Amino acid sequence: MPKYPLWIRIEYLDYDMQIGYTGCVCTRADLLDVIIRLDIYQSNIKYFEINGEAQLNHVLVTLYQEAEKVRKERGHDMKQGKRPTNRQKEAIEAAGLKASNWLVVKNLQHENELHIVNRSSNKTRVIRYE
Repeated sequence: MPKYPLWIRIEYLDYDMQIGYTGCVCTRADLLDVIIRLDIYQSNIKYFEINGEAQLNHVLVTLYQEAEKVRKERGHDMKQGKRPTNRQKEAIEAAGLKASNWLVVKNLQHENELHIVNRSSNKTRVIRYE
């Protein structure tokens, strides 16, 4: 990988429409952030250029793997959480957590499970309740 700052040019498909992006990134984290923000995956990329040179497939695979790891850490693949109901708040507090710090992602009533995500850290938990 060349030294930073990097000029990048990306052409990708978004809902079957080809879109381009050109910009400058100063760190690898910035590059991964662009990939995540534009919702670019290996399957929808058409062209990826760094400092005027087309990138080889193995370089791109590494970038996508790193971006996927960051997406999971940030919780990008999850649905947006919702504020818990009073009953859900009781279940969260019964599990020893502060209800105001958590959002409900999924409520599986038939399995008595509550999937929650932390508002600040995006960590997820599954709580069993009665």
